[in-house]
Amino acid sequence: SARRQLVDAWRARTKSLTCSFQYTDILGALALANEIFKNENGGHKVLVIFSDMRQETSELNLSDLATLRRIGRSETIANATSFDVVHLTGVRISALGVDGINKSRSQWQYLREFWTAYFRAAGATLGTYTVFREPQRPSQMPAKK
Repeated sequence: SARRQLVDAWRARTKSLTCSFQYTDILGALALANEIFKNENGGHKVLVIFSDMRQETSELNLSDLATLRRIGRSETIANATSFDVVHLTGVRISALGVDGINKSRSQWQYLREFWTAYFRAAGATLGTYTVFREPQRPSQMPAKK
């Protein structure tokens, strides 16, 4: 019942969403999420990201294969980039709809490796990273380690 109410509320809210930005700023969205989570006391912190996960700003452009390879060879995210990692300690993240349209399989894999390392450095747990757009039920999620 609660899940159905949540899905209905999400569908109603997203019905009129339109694309109004040319580029994706996932790092900016994570900074905003960090501010929101700072004000939360206790409870489960869950962040669901519906995105292709291709950060495309002047700060960092992950749609470029050369950039992904350079970052992938670095020992840490801090060494690979010039930005600060947002603190998301205790947050469980699901990345949904991470499609590879117009990109090679290796680019998709490099991107996944980047975000896995980024979320680890941020103190978060990446539970799901998938092309599918439907969230997994808690019983389907991998156990926390």
